[in-house]
Amino acid sequence: MEANISVKSADIRVMSFNVRGAVHKDGENAWDHRASLNLRTILSNNPDLIGFQEVQEGNLQKYQEMRDYDKYIGLQYGAREPWEYAAIYWKKDKLERINSGGFWLNEDCTQMGLGWDAACIRVATWCLFEHKASGLRFFHFNTHLDHEGRTARVEGTKKLLSQIESIVPNRFPVLITGDFNCTPETEPYKLFMDAGFKDAYLEAGCMEDKEGFTFHRFTGKPTHSGRIDWILVRDGNARWYIRSFHLDRTGEPPIFPSDHFPLIADLSLGQ
Repeated sequence: MEANISVKSADIRVMSFNVRGAVHKDGENAWDHRASLNLRTILSNNPDLIGFQEVQEGNLQKYQEMRDYDKYIGLQYGAREPWEYAAIYWKKDKLERINSGGFWLNEDCTQMGLGWDAACIRVATWCLFEHKASGLRFFHFNTHLDHEGRTARVEGTKKLLSQIESIVPNRFPVLITGDFNCTPETEPYKLFMDAGFKDAYLEAGCMEDKEGFTFHRFTGKPTHSGRIDWILVRDGNARWYIRSFHLDRTGEPPIFPSDHFPLIADLSLGQ
């Protein structure tokens, strides 16, 4: 007689998107001009889970139209007021938030302030989710490293990894989204790889070439910055499978949804 074996699995579409805030003087790409395109781009991809960077009050007001989603905006960060948030949004019918929190990327991490040689205050936001259909649980961390301070990017990565080890119980799967402001040949990326994370872009078979650039300065064309936005995963008592990955290069030139392209990864979490 054959045993009745039940295999749990969860399909989750993940987006990481730096939305370029809502108060910048970006001329024809000011938020009022691109807000509707930004929202349409998000909804057209139908993500189950989103890690946003640089969200400000104006963005939050527009995202109230995302009625199928719940959110956790986390701690404030940036160079000055109005502050930004590394907000996490998720489909209410697909995921349930079990717990959440955040910390600043500085020496203390419990107090708001600059870290190391950073030009801006930086944070990480996290949520523990349960996939409703399967009951599988995983942690999602969303972050934004500094754009100027090299030491801040390295030490901020170390702080993030140490906090993950403190917050995440043994053998829980982890997902990280973010704007890391550095490319895969740098030390922060190596630190993540050494900590057991995998790069969803490469795991999906994408090539490490100029077509993988994520920051485009509202031009739709590559900049010297390269692939600075990543989606990373680490297995636990359930394993991540990367089914596909793409960048959404939507634009209505000269208007673009943001100065970054959103990343979309189709993931499966399975036991």
